[in-house]
Amino acid sequence: MNRICVPAGAIALCNSSRRSGGALISVLAFVTVISFITTSMMRLTVSHYQLAKRQCDFESAVYVAEAGIDYELRALSNSPLNADTTNSGNPYGPTYNLPAVGVFQVYVSNRDGSIPWTEAQSGIVTSRGIVNGTIRTVSAYFKPVGGGGSSVYALWGETTGNMVGNCTVTGNVGTNGTFSFGSNCSVSGIVEFNGPLSNWVGGVVPSGIWNTVYNANKKIWPTVDSMATSKFGSTALVWLKAHNDNGLSVPPISSDYVLHMTGNDHTTFYGKPGGANYYLEGITLEGTSDFSFDNTAGPINVWVGPTGSNPNIDWRGGSATISMSTNPINAVRFYSATVSDIVQVGNSQIIDCEIYNMNGWHQGGFIAKGTPNIYGTVIVNNWDLRGNVGVTYVSGYQPYPQPLYYSFDNVYTEDNPSY
Repeated sequence: MNRICVPAGAIALCNSSRRSGGALISVLAFVTVISFITTSMMRLTVSHYQLAKRQCDFESAVYVAEAGIDYELRALSNSPLNADTTNSGNPYGPTYNLPAVGVFQVYVSNRDGSIPWTEAQSGIVTSRGIVNGTIRTVSAYFKPVGGGGSSVYALWGETTGNMVGNCTVTGNVGTNGTFSFGSNCSVSGIVEFNGPLSNWVGGVVPSGIWNTVYNANKKIWPTVDSMATSKFGSTALVWLKAHNDNGLSVPPISSDYVLHMTGNDHTTFYGKPGGANYYLEGITLEGTSDFSFDNTAGPINVWVGPTGSNPNIDWRGGSATISMSTNPINAVRFYSATVSDIVQVGNSQIIDCEIYNMNGWHQGGFIAKGTPNIYGTVIVNNWDLRGNVGVTYVSGYQPYPQPLYYSFDNVYTEDNPSY
């Protein structure tokens, strides 16, 4: 029998190798466990970071959206002409950048959701805040605030108002400037002065009984241009010159946009559903000529331009009438964006109509002489009544001044908040 002999030193080496191999296995197992734990912790940390970042973006997006609401209300308070709106290229309104934070998109609409927003009215401002791709959309109701005093006038003269003779006014009169009344004239409503420099001419109260009110702040009225812009866009009257309802009148208004009538001529303006919009560049009535309005089918708006021009707006003929029996719900409004005075002379009548001739300081007035009567409301830069003129306010119009500012109302909502 053969015997294998192993030297004693070799046995020691063999045992040492076995121990070294076991230790290596243990180290590898330990490293594997540590690697697994480290990887898991890293994954957890990354996941937690991504969740935290997503939550941060989610919170930031609503703050950015609310910043958009604040921005828009401030812009409206500076001027309603700043109102942002939507179009096919910007369905959420224009985009504004907040450096190192995000962007917001914002627009204004009426309470019923329609656009464009009607200035000086309550509305809704909608804002989308976008931060790193996270979007949150909020909406808030807002309302006009301030202005003080009456907002319903038979007569408003931005800079001046003057009446002499035996003129009578049934309703309120107001100004940011000065008034001068003759002793035989009368006002059944209040005489309202607005702003620190607004008062009777020379500070002298004319003889008679006047219910006088003083307000600390001026009232800011929208210009004809701004009202046209809110309806027809930035090129308003230029656009309206090419897109109007002049063909609805009988007879149709001539291609030179001037209504010049003599003798026994007569023109009738007709309304339509949603409102008919006529465009003129001058009106002259002579002899016994007149024009009337048939608002049975809808409201009627007559716009006179171009902006800053000086055409004749002369009603020296017969009567310009709007019958209350036609349809008192459909208003008739006459807007002039020119620097011309609207002149009414003789015994002509204006029945149930708003005259708005105010497109900048000292631009656009109203002069009435003789025995004409006006039923409705007259909002102009300056007016001058002489003779036996009668002005009577008729309800149903919205002759509002601009508010001092626009403020959050009572509704705040968010559209589908999720992340």
